[in-house]
Amino acid sequence: MNPSETAVRLATAEDRDQILAVHRDAFCEEGVVISSLVAEMLDDPTAEPIHSFVAEQGDEIVAHVLFTAVQIETCEVSAQILAPLAVSSGHQKSGLGTRLVNEALTQLESQGVVLVFVLGYPDYYSRFGFAPAGIQGFDAPYPILPKNADAWMVKELKPGAIENNQGTVRCCTALDQPQYWQECTWRLFEALRWETDQNEFVQNCESAVCWLCFSFLPVPQERPTSTGTNYTEILE
Repeated sequence: MNPSETAVRLATAEDRDQILAVHRDAFCEEGVVISSLVAEMLDDPTAEPIHSFVAEQGDEIVAHVLFTAVQIETCEVSAQILAPLAVSSGHQKSGLGTRLVNEALTQLESQGVVLVFVLGYPDYYSRFGFAPAGIQGFDAPYPILPKNADAWMVKELKPGAIENNQGTVRCCTALDQPQYWQECTWRLFEALRWETDQNEFVQNCESAVCWLCFSFLPVPQERPTSTGTNYTEILE
């Protein structure tokens, strides 16, 4: 089906099984773990308000992005975190992920959300207007190594929201766990950055589209064979 025939909409309770299936497919061997995290976040009352968006072709959901509430210590502001994002394996490199995120951000803005955070690959998420959050006064839930600080990012949906707020960001209970933020994530970050600087891609990570989920993925022990694939194309 032509990507132009894809509809982006808010998810409903009836979409749950298909949403979890998209994550299982997109993340391959780690899909069961990722889909379990998504289910836990969807059921987490501390994640409210939840904004869940799907891309649908015909009767099939082919991509999903989840936004859940975050609290910024010392501030009262409507803020969300993007995690996770997944595009099913048969629809990657088609621009679908980019369209889904753009349309979701537009809807969040219309609903009064003023800040959105993400722990993600900088070259990908910067295209949506995300910029490093730490240097703007927003600390991640758990410490991030200085050399990887640019992966913790924020986007303002209302002018002045960044300037007028700062503090430590706390996620919902399901996501506010150290294993999603600690060093195993950053070792993979270094591996991916080393590869993509040369327009290469780590083959066993090609389905992962949100940095928080990279902590589940194996860390390459040596340089993999080049596929000639640009990492950001996988996220499209």
